[in-house]
Amino acid sequence: MAEARADEATEAYAEPDDLLAHLVGIWDLNGSMGNVALHQTVNGDWFFGKRFLRLDFLEVVRADHPTRPYEALYVVAYDGSKRHYQLHLFDTFGAKYAGTVGFGERRGNSIDFLFDYPDGLFSNVFTFDPTTGVWTMLLRQRDAAGNWHDFARKTMHRR
Repeated sequence: MAEARADEATEAYAEPDDLLAHLVGIWDLNGSMGNVALHQTVNGDWFFGKRFLRLDFLEVVRADHPTRPYEALYVVAYDGSKRHYQLHLFDTFGAKYAGTVGFGERRGNSIDFLFDYPDGLFSNVFTFDPTTGVWTMLLRQRDAAGNWHDFARKTMHRR
């Protein structure tokens, strides 16, 4: 048991994940969810010794498109022992979906998070373009027949 705790302590001081490190900063997010235009501000920062990344999403409410402001908190981490990423998502849609953790696998500069929600599978693929510094997110859900459909597309540019 003491040996396992020592390994965990060593991991606690490991360098943060190189891909997640590119999410630190303040971002302008634009995109769409169906026919709804998305305009959000995203703030990404490390916590707990750079073991977790917090992404705070806040809808930019515009005079020409007043809506209930959307807010979300993503907590992202890399589990080196299992070699996968985790995404805990909390948002204004409430607790129904907050109990499901998305597990992700890295492929190059992308992480595909898969959520096994009670009403079906949901995917959120984060992709980083190192030449432009831009992040994209493609959110998709699978229907009862097993077909995937786009839920939202988002692009984040650093401020």
